[in-house]
Amino acid sequence: MVYTTNYSKILCELIAGIISGTLIGIFSFLFGMMYGGNYGCFTFIDKMLGLQGYESCGFFGLILGTLIGSLLSVFLLHRSSFQKESYQKISVISIILIIVIPLIIASILGLPFNSIPSGLINFFRFSIIPSVLITLLLNLKYFRKARA
Repeated sequence: MVYTTNYSKILCELIAGIISGTLIGIFSFLFGMMYGGNYGCFTFIDKMLGLQGYESCGFFGLILGTLIGSLLSVFLLHRSSFQKESYQKISVISIILIIVIPLIIASILGLPFNSIPSGLINFFRFSIIPSVLITLLLNLKYFRKARA
């Protein structure tokens, strides 16, 4: 069986994993903070993270949401079979969304625009590692065959 490495598909999987992991991580962070603030968090999560209430539930929600978001988007894109040009378009649109979505959120919340890059980098750092690992594991056979 001959494997052809589609690098634009791999890049698309990586970028989509980072974006969806970040977005789902932010929403699960907010949901976890609301839940932990109203009902308290689970005891094992409090002990595991060394925090209490909304702090531990928010951080746990961030980690769980980032992992789930990255895993789902990378896996779904890996199973899809678009043409090569479609993956390139998805990658370009995703990079544009990385820039546009924070600007929209900052304008809605009334945040200063100079706080966007540092805040976004803080959330992106949680989704970069799972996205890279999941993309690498799913495409390992292509990398091995390309080297041989």
